[in-house]
Order: sequence, then C-alpha cells, then structure tokens
Amino acid sequence: MKYELETLDQLILELEEYSSLVKVNHNFFDDFTDRLELEIQRIKKDFFRIAFSDLDDNKIARHFRDHQKQLVKKLNFIQKQLNEEAQIDTVLFNNIVSQTGYLLNELINFLEDNFEHHLDQDSYARNTHCLSVCAMIQDSIPVIESNLQLLDLDDDLKEILLLPLTRLSIESKYTVRQLDYFTTYARCLESMKPEPSEHDMITLMANLIRLNFNSYKLISHFISFIKEDYQDLDSLSDQLQRLAWYSKTVCQMFSDPTLQYIPTRQSLKDALFEWIEKEYAYLGRTGQTSLNLLSDIRHESPIPSKVNVSLSVAKLALFVRLLVDAKVIQNSNKTEVLQIISQFVCSKNAENITIDSFRKHFYNISPGTKVALEEVLENLLNNLRKH
Repeated sequence: MKYELETLDQLILELEEYSSLVKVNHNFFDDFTDRLELEIQRIKKDFFRIAFSDLDDNKIARHFRDHQKQLVKKLNFIQKQLNEEAQIDTVLFNNIVSQTGYLLNELINFLEDNFEHHLDQDSYARNTHCLSVCAMIQDSIPVIESNLQLLDLDDDLKEILLLPLTRLSIESKYTVRQLDYFTTYARCLESMKPEPSEHDMITLMANLIRLNFNSYKLISHFISFIKEDYQDLDSLSDQLQRLAWYSKTVCQMFSDPTLQYIPTRQSLKDALFEWIEKEYAYLGRTGQTSLNLLSDIRHESPIPSKVNVSLSVAKLALFVRLLVDAKVIQNSNKTEVLQIISQFVCSKNAENITIDSFRKHFYNISPGTKVALEEVLENLLNNLRKH
C-alpha cells in the first residue's frame, strides 16, 4: 500500500513557500483551495478502496494509523501557522491557512467516523480536538462543583475528583483516548445526583468503578472509608459481615473495560476488591477472632484439641450447609458458624481449614461433592436403622 499523502504534503509545502512571497497573488487562493479539495476527495476514495480490499486486517489498520498520525501532525502545523503573525497580507494568508485547516480537520473526522476500529486511540490528538475538550470541561466545572456540594463528601475527596479536570491544559499533549476519557468523566460528574436509597460514597464508588478512575489517592480514600465504617462495629462477626457486604457490593459493580484513567495501573474495582478480601482474611486469622468466638460461644472454655473428621473440606462444607438449611444449626450468622467449625475441626486432607476455603465450598457446591456425600449419608442412615 502506497503512502496516500504525497500530493497533500506538496500542497502544504507550497502553502509554506507562499507565506514568504512579498507580493500576494489573489488567484492563488482559489486555485490552491480547488486543488486541495480535489486531493482530499481522492484520498477519501482511496481510503474506502483500501478498507474494502482483501488485504490483511493488520496491514489495513497499520495503514490507517500511519495516515492518522501524519494528518494530525499536518493539522497541528497548520494551526501553528494560523496562530503566528504573517509577514504578508495577513487577511488573505489567514484565509488560506484557515481553509486548509478546516479541510484537513474534515478529513480526519471522515477517517474517525468511517474507520474508527482501525485507528490508534493512543496516538496524540489534534490541537483543535484538545482545545475543544478543554473548553467544554472548563464550562462544566462549575456545574460539577455544584453537584459535588449536594453529596456528603469531604473537601479532600472533592479535590481528588476535580484534579484531573482542573489541571487540563491546551499547552499539554494528550492522546485521543485520554481526551475521550476526560470527556466521559466530566459528563458523569456533571450528571451525578444523590441516591436516596444509598450512601453518597457508595453511589460515588459505583460511578467511579464504572469509569475506572484508578487514582492512587482515590483508592486510598475509599479504603479509609471502608476501614472506618467496619471498625465502628463492636463485634467481630458484625465486622466480618460488613466486609463481606462490601466485597459483594464491589464485585457486583460494573466496570467498563474500555475506560481507564491510567491504563498501566490496576483497575479501581480490582484494587478495592483485593484489599477487602485481604482484610477479611486477616481478621479471620487473628488471635482476637478465636477469643471473641470462644467468649460468645464457649464462654472462654479452652478446647484441648481439634475434632478430626474423615470428610474432605468440600464434603464437610456441604454437610454443614445441609445442617444450616435444615435448621439443625440455628445460628442466624452463617459466617460465625463457618468460623467456629473451620477453627476447631480437621478435615481428611487439611489439618488447618482456612475460612476462605471453607466459605468457598459452602457457597459453591460441585456435582461430584454431592455424589460423594450421598454415600456418607446413606451409611449414616444404615447405621441409624441398626440401632
């Protein structure tokens, strides 16, 4: 595939040379514009021809991405020319440059509208696109600030949320993906309202997980909020239940895979879920857990050793599940039941049963485990009939 922009390069070079002429030729404007429009129409036709050819998709994508980058460079150069003071007839020269920029911008729009799936979202955006996004976001900041005032958020968190928008600058370079993200992020904050049925922080968490706003400061802020919330509860079982609720809530929140504030970092959802699971496991392993449970259930009576059973962890968890479902075990707090049994029972293959493993098998029952436990229950029934 040949490079499609050679003639366009020559026209732009001609325009650059024209700017150094001492005397302005007014016929140049019409002639130059006509040739530029014809060339752009030809490029569009060639783009369509290549897109619908039988060439390899990777080659087609590479072709469009190379031309995308070159067109953005040319448009930025034209924009720079327009912003600089001309040494000749300023009005006429600016008209020529402005028309050239308009046609190049229209060609890039054509490329993005028709062949977006082939383009590189991580290439630098054109200056005009950056200027337009910055202007839109600056206009939306007062509305966003007003919305954030309606939510029960502290000032530090508001500052974290506004920072990506307030530091946007037309002097900086941004990729197409970055500008698209900032636009989506600003629109989300602009439209976000308090939910009567939810805590404002949970509403905010759901929105920012969807946007994957994986700022380290935000992750730290959410972790501090969750930690303070569960640690306000008195009993260990209540704390574990609250963490389990957060784990379930975060896990069920939707995260758009196409959106990333910082693509090289772990997602906001994964970071929060991972921390919650580790915190839950830590609480389950601490000595304080045993003391609290012994105090509640066994009145601090020491237990000399563990109960050994011939069942695997999976079969033991299913057996306990049957007892709970049949109301033989009447404790309403299932987490507490699992904690006690995992600490004071040894399975067939595990001297120490972790609460995470026991909980997983309790809620996720495999068909093989059901079949194996049926044999155990049949033996129990046979023994019962003998008595």
